[in-house]
Amino acid sequence: MEDRPLSFGGLGPKLGDVLVLGVDEPRGQYVLNTRHPHAWNPLLNPKHPRTRAWSLPYYPHDPIRLNKRRVFRTVSSDFRNWSLLNQVLCTDDDEDNLDESFYGLRSFRVGDLEIGLVGTFQSVQNVVTPQLVFRRDRGSWRRVNKRQPILPLGAAGAWDQWMVVTPSEPIRVGDEHWLYYGGSNSHHDWWITGLREGLDLPEVRDLGTVRQGIGLARMRVNGFVSLHAGSVREGLLITRPITVNGRHLQINAVCGDGGSLRVELSDENDDVLDRFSAEDFDSFPGDAVAHRCRWKGRDDFSKTGRLKLRFWLRNADLYSFEWVS
Repeated sequence: MEDRPLSFGGLGPKLGDVLVLGVDEPRGQYVLNTRHPHAWNPLLNPKHPRTRAWSLPYYPHDPIRLNKRRVFRTVSSDFRNWSLLNQVLCTDDDEDNLDESFYGLRSFRVGDLEIGLVGTFQSVQNVVTPQLVFRRDRGSWRRVNKRQPILPLGAAGAWDQWMVVTPSEPIRVGDEHWLYYGGSNSHHDWWITGLREGLDLPEVRDLGTVRQGIGLARMRVNGFVSLHAGSVREGLLITRPITVNGRHLQINAVCGDGGSLRVELSDENDDVLDRFSAEDFDSFPGDAVAHRCRWKGRDDFSKTGRLKLRFWLRNADLYSFEWVS
């Protein structure tokens, strides 16, 4: 754009070095998740000691010294004019490890949810793994299972044993989601600062051992999380009232050996609908990403309004459900 040589409508010099660009189609916007270039410029206490590591000292609950890597966002409707950077995601001082910070966010839509894969950096262990986050209606981002990455590090000696990053969103291929990701057999920055820190590691002594690559991870469609019930006690889930916006109910679920899944429908007053009880429910085949529910052969549901769904599960995982036409 010759009339605007500065990248991103003049925001270029204000962006960090981790940029993940995407599109929010329902809102007609380009979305750029990045980090602010001045996030590491706080006023620190010069009397406090420091290690020789890359990271700066951190002061919990002190917004003046909030210098962790965190995610900022700017949006545009035309790719020329961009909004001011707005912080959207930061680790929590009470619930997260003090050395954890966020390192890039790939966000995408699944139904009415915005789902994200956020790189979580632990500076002391010097590793990066992706964790699952989500939000509804532009609300606050929430993390899912903070101690378990959505994609774990590789095994010892593997090409991705110390770094896994997810700049791309999953692609649907048949009944699977494919996720291309980056990885490394070296730590985040030990191979850069190791000599200064006196670290005795192969990646410090010989940069020729440092390798990065691109891998492919595969999972079932919408297999990000599941509601799980064991084999001993039957589990029961009752939803909030849900607006019926289709003629058929479709589920994504799997049952283990001897497992079962049943569905029944009730009105907002919790009265079970005639002919749509759990006893009327036709048996589930055990593993399907798009199974159309039937009650004694009936699968066409013409009732409008709001209903509650009841799921009875034993040794089963329920991944998702939706109304379809």
